[in-house]
Amino acid sequence: MKEMLLPKKLEPFLRKNKRFKVVFGGRGSAKSMTIADLLLMKALQEGAKVGCFREFQMSIEDSIHSLLSAEIERLELPGFTVQGNSIFHENGAEFKFKGLARNPESVKSAHGFKYFFTDEAQTISFESLKNLTPTLREDGSELWFAANLRSMADPFSQRFFVPFEKELRANGYYEDDLHIIIWINYDSNPMFPDVLDQERKHDEKTLSKALYRHIWLGEPYDEVEGSIIPVEWFDATIDSHEKLGFKGSGAIITAFDPSDEGGDTKGLAIRHGSVFTDMK
Repeated sequence: MKEMLLPKKLEPFLRKNKRFKVVFGGRGSAKSMTIADLLLMKALQEGAKVGCFREFQMSIEDSIHSLLSAEIERLELPGFTVQGNSIFHENGAEFKFKGLARNPESVKSAHGFKYFFTDEAQTISFESLKNLTPTLREDGSELWFAANLRSMADPFSQRFFVPFEKELRANGYYEDDLHIIIWINYDSNPMFPDVLDQERKHDEKTLSKALYRHIWLGEPYDEVEGSIIPVEWFDATIDSHEKLGFKGSGAIITAFDPSDEGGDTKGLAIRHGSVFTDMK
């Protein structure tokens, strides 16, 4: 068995037990590979059953089955048997694979599992997320998620990013009794390959700032195609009064946009002259 390497930033996944373990970030951050390796170790050490999910899985090729199989071979892990749509270990551990979108409630029949791992979790629906959580009831069981955020309005972002955004933006890390949430990118991956870095540098020069940050830095991507005000223009106004050396003056105005029906959220903005002091 070969030595397993993992980014230092993801060590809390190995050392701490939490109900929810969430990692998100951009391309080249080693999210899926690291989690695959850690779950293979859990299978070896604990004989654990692992449910591997994606929202959309038309066939086994759409799952992480091939990644797990490749890592078993690369790390020379003993005792595993790889079959067409499942992976077993001689100690009783097993990996099962399922798509959630066609029948979100089908996961309720998954009993005896200790770990659930949802890859590409940014696509998960509210219904699927709702059904995953109460199904896993073993003592010490954990739900693992790996994602590259899409919109702030997505169910995944609403559950695991928006409530903890301040801490995640400040530290790239959030932890409480229930959660470990880690924001990781290519610059925290010691195995980040040069060929990907060449692609990253090209994208940095040629893509919009918002799209580059989404692909490589794991930022949510809410830019509307053809919008009058690009995200980078909006971002440039943040704290511009401090950069330009002026303060708010005149009337303090509060605007409130209620939401009576549907999925829209309410909005609140407070400004002092041309300086916005709060926005929700």
